[in-house]
Amino acid sequence: LFWHENPFGYHFTIFSFHLACLSLVFFLCRRLIQSPKVSFISALIFAVHPVHTEAVTYISGRSDVICGFFIFLSFYFYLVFLNSTDPVRNNTPKVYALPSARISNGAAKRKTLYLCGALFSYLVALFSKEVTLIFPLVILFYSLYSSQSGKGRDFPSSPISKNFLVISNILFVSLAIAYLLFRYLFVKIQPLHISLGRWYLFPKIFLFYLRLLVFPFGLHMQHSLKEADFLLQMPLFLSALIFIVLIFAAIKFIKDR
Repeated sequence: LFWHENPFGYHFTIFSFHLACLSLVFFLCRRLIQSPKVSFISALIFAVHPVHTEAVTYISGRSDVICGFFIFLSFYFYLVFLNSTDPVRNNTPKVYALPSARISNGAAKRKTLYLCGALFSYLVALFSKEVTLIFPLVILFYSLYSSQSGKGRDFPSSPISKNFLVISNILFVSLAIAYLLFRYLFVKIQPLHISLGRWYLFPKIFLFYLRLLVFPFGLHMQHSLKEADFLLQMPLFLSALIFIVLIFAAIKFIKDR
């Protein structure tokens, strides 16, 4: 719309969104880890990691960068929303003092503003790229982890705050469902029919991209994996085994903390 056939404008737009993603990564790490040094190093690695070459230098791949920006922004707004619901942390007087206490107008407006920002950012991310449909699961797992570990900085502690937390998770899921309905009714795109072989490729795909994060070689703008003809394939079973081991290791790490 603005740049027409000028490639510089498209590259400038992608690079600007990449810088914005870099800033959001830093602030997200600051909120989650609470360490300026670790946050800076994480943002620096994110900025120069070779795996981002596929999305940043490829003009048609700008949907990945835009999608990443709005997902990061949505998650940041969500974390601020969680922090704003806890009167112990933000020292807001007469808010959530008792389960039956009323919420002050100022606190309610702040919560509504942050939650609306998170939902709107998620909606824009959905229309940028459909891979963001999985984001409500990220929100859910973070909420479960924070509640069970008791170490989540942003997790609310009062009963009414937890009710708002449940409502916010429902709103994210509802937004994803509404997008799918819009996509089916108005865009007229039929649901994908995924064969059994493609379902069993999921662990292999996960490990493939994990390998790219650690060993970023053989980068390409569009990767492809062959569909498994049958389950009796050693690479497929090996990938699934490693995937399961990583899942159990992550669960054990969370429990030990």
